[in-house]
Amino acid sequence: MPTETITPALPRPVAVLVEAGLARSRRVPIQVGPDCRLPHFELGIADDGRVSAVAYRSTSCVSTLAACEAVALLAWRRPLTEADALTTTEVAAAMTGLAPGRIERVAVAVAAFRRAVADTRCGGPESQQGETP
Repeated sequence: MPTETITPALPRPVAVLVEAGLARSRRVPIQVGPDCRLPHFELGIADDGRVSAVAYRSTSCVSTLAACEAVALLAWRRPLTEADALTTTEVAAAMTGLAPGRIERVAVAVAAFRRAVADTRCGGPESQQGETP
């Protein structure tokens, strides 16, 4: 059976992304990274090399939380190399209503995601089993 990348409907309003991010943080517990002021992602990778699970912890900044959720939605079910290529511009385009001047919070989320990809490639900690968007 062929696999396809399934990307949830985007763009989404920041408020919707924040609500989804808060719900995710309650249902997918992960350990916080060494610097709790920065977002921290953990990834699950399927046998076919696609991102099968994305979990994260974020700061309480609304823009950062929304950006982390947008990254999670964009990365889910993509091949790891494609997910690693996500850009700040692409993630920001998936968010409507981002406050002016908050694009740097999107860049922080993308950088945290890329650290998780690097950790995953180096055999870092495994994340949740199964599929979570």
